[in-house]
Amino acid sequence: MKIIKDGIDLGKGKAGGDFSDGDGFYTTSNFAFAKDWSKKLMRKPNTAVIIFKKPSNLFSNYEGEEFPTADKNWERAVRYFRNGKDASECGRKAGNKFKRLDYVFGPISKDGSVAKQPNWTPRPRDPLKFELCLRNSLLADEFHNQGENIERVIFFHSK
Repeated sequence: MKIIKDGIDLGKGKAGGDFSDGDGFYTTSNFAFAKDWSKKLMRKPNTAVIIFKKPSNLFSNYEGEEFPTADKNWERAVRYFRNGKDASECGRKAGNKFKRLDYVFGPISKDGSVAKQPNWTPRPRDPLKFELCLRNSLLADEFHNQGENIERVIFFHSK
């Protein structure tokens, strides 16, 4: 896997994620969700889950946003990113703030496929599952740490 050797490439992120629009790398502490995501949602025959160690104080030099609940601020952020960084989804001031964030942590939404519908409001997964989105390449490099922060890689192969 290229990520193990070469590190995290933020340019490989998908458009319209919860906290990024083509420029993010997502992690979750929920192994079952990560496994299901890799196998079912990526629709590839061979996938993997990478388990990272989180170095202490990693985020202290970066600007981030943490959403401990799926409140109105979380909804605004998810609408903003899911709709191509459209500031009309959250207001110019919030859009400018979201655009500058190095990382975002918060609940995973469950209905992103309908994000383009008028008056769409994101809903969190139930029970809540959380994700961390890295949006800054220097932060991603520190997180990966030339592979030193990779604890384990678990591969899944389709039969």
